[in-house]
Amino acid sequence: MRHVHSTSDQQAEAAPGARVREQGASIELLQNSAGNQAVSRLLSSAGRNVATAVLPGGVARAVEDQGSAGTDLFVPTPISIAPAGPDPSPMPLNDEGLIDGEWQSEVAATVFVNAGKAGTGVVNWAGGNGGTTPNIGSFTAVAPVIETRPAGDAGTARAWVRAGTGTVTVSRKYFGVPVGANATYFITAAAAARIDTHEQNHIAHSKTAHDAHVKPLEDRVKARTGEAKALSAGADEAAAKTALETELKWNDSLTAFRNQDNTDNLPGGTVDTADAASAGWYHDLGPKTVAGVNYDHFVDV
Repeated sequence: MRHVHSTSDQQAEAAPGARVREQGASIELLQNSAGNQAVSRLLSSAGRNVATAVLPGGVARAVEDQGSAGTDLFVPTPISIAPAGPDPSPMPLNDEGLIDGEWQSEVAATVFVNAGKAGTGVVNWAGGNGGTTPNIGSFTAVAPVIETRPAGDAGTARAWVRAGTGTVTVSRKYFGVPVGANATYFITAAAAARIDTHEQNHIAHSKTAHDAHVKPLEDRVKARTGEAKALSAGADEAAAKTALETELKWNDSLTAFRNQDNTDNLPGGTVDTADAASAGWYHDLGPKTVAGVNYDHFVDV
């Protein structure tokens, strides 16, 4: 879940920002006479750079909105999510060409460990780690070590997985946000709870991907672990090993898990897109004063 402004957006907003700065006194008058929502509409239409340049001191001063007169319908700004691609880290392959070790991911997303809520931090829109599920697409794997035995009197070689190998660990955790001040954002209790729900949704989708791709892989490994469960195939050990690797589908399964986890859970992916369009999504209601403190963004459901 990311809320960002691109360089191109900032450049595009520079021209209207210059015009609005020349009308700083009028903005302040509008703010005091027509209310915070009227100013919010103006600032949101101009962009964030304008909002931080309107009034002296580099911040848009907010006033308490007492429901002042105004005929226009106030439309809150949904918190947008900037899409991000998968981490480009190459798959860690061993000498046998099997995925082995930790396939990391820096995108902020055997055993599936739902580590739950790891804590809270300032919301990521303001530069913190709050409202994130780190390491989408990542896992730690111990590649299967395949042992073989040559063909005996039956004329068929055998291959099996060595015990203690062929394991995959997927772990996910998320960070919530504190209620109240988050740098220039004020986040209500309802919005903070909704952010938790969103991150839990990411973890649920990671587990769905795990169960669809990793769990069947674990079952296939288990079915061939130990010589007593060896696969008999091929005239020689090389043929038996190839047959077992084909049956396990080790690399294909782990790649499919990573791809589905990325598709669902990367910023701007299917989870973000669907959730942002659902009821109860959090919105940026613009500048507001809370307990005497001015915030550029008041976030509520």
